[in-house]
Amino acid sequence: MIGSAQEDGGKRLRNSRKNPLIKTRIGISPVLGIYKTNKNHTTKSKPKMAFCFSLKEEIRLNNKNTSFLMVGVEYMMHGLNFQSYYFPQDSIKLYNGKMTAKYDLRIHELDFPIQLKYSFQKETNAIISSYIFGGYCYRWLVATNMKVSNNSEQIIDKTEPLKFKFPAFNPVNSSFLNAGFGVQRNTTLRHNAVFAEIQFRYALSPFYFNESYAPTSMYINGHFVYLTVGFKI
Repeated sequence: MIGSAQEDGGKRLRNSRKNPLIKTRIGISPVLGIYKTNKNHTTKSKPKMAFCFSLKEEIRLNNKNTSFLMVGVEYMMHGLNFQSYYFPQDSIKLYNGKMTAKYDLRIHELDFPIQLKYSFQKETNAIISSYIFGGYCYRWLVATNMKVSNNSEQIIDKTEPLKFKFPAFNPVNSSFLNAGFGVQRNTTLRHNAVFAEIQFRYALSPFYFNESYAPTSMYINGHFVYLTVGFKI
């Protein structure tokens, strides 16, 4: 009888445990940058090591625990190396194919994702669930550093004011469209989880810089692949 009462009490406790409306997702991602530069002005472009740290709120949209809205903030650091022309001050810009100067561009940005998530399993019942997600992400370039060396001598090391060709309200703001797939292991009683996901982000505008020492209006397209691991609390 005591065992039966304890079992019934455990069931009532599990059934009465509230299903929270909002959960917090924390993730970290190694990031692969897919950059496309103007081949007439650059050569040997190569992405630098990149990562992203994300903090998002997951808002439950239905009682089935299959539809969610995710909003939050992310910090991403990325960049690329490439070779291009270097023009000394007051020199004539001659595009003779001798792109010997080495450029090192490092970018820091904040992103603000708004994403819909759909789970193929009810997350309160399934130990393992899979899901798709996608949406919009607002970008904000917060800091950029440019280093340029020519003939093995570093000649530039400064903050570079990058801008977007097609800005959103401000020259340092633009957008991503994104889509991804994920798998998570759920703790059904506490509604927590650990997750892993892959995501592609398509940039809606190239960024560029315009300096007297560089080719005119150096446009760079950058799209990204994220491999994210994290936990939901």
